[in-house]
Amino acid sequence: MSSYKSDKIIVKKNGEDLFNTLTEFENLKNFLPPNIEKFEAKGETCVIKVANLPEIKLNIHEKISNKFVCYSASESPVPFLMKSFIEKIDNNSCHLIFEIDIELNPMTKMILEKPIKSFINQISNAASKLS
Repeated sequence: MSSYKSDKIIVKKNGEDLFNTLTEFENLKNFLPPNIEKFEAKGETCVIKVANLPEIKLNIHEKISNKFVCYSASESPVPFLMKSFIEKIDNNSCHLIFEIDIELNPMTKMILEKPIKSFINQISNAASKLS
């Protein structure tokens, strides 16, 4: 299993607001890179199609109020988990770390490692601008 983590960022939201933002799939659109061809959100499920990549269906796999959200790719050629760790700093801000855990064979890892790192940095940068 390969694991890719973002840097720890500061988000100027309290834990509850950040948790609610991360668990509402419609908000995920604000974190995604601009080359999205398809985005559909319905409840705790979302479908994303990024240019040159297969369509992915995400579900909320696990959540711990104000601390943790885990999304799973239920319909993807390469199953993975994307985790969000929330750590309270004070009443108005939190630390946030994104992590992607994915099972890759060595050849696929060589191909996907750079795009995965780029993706996790893009969503982390977008999240750091939340307020």
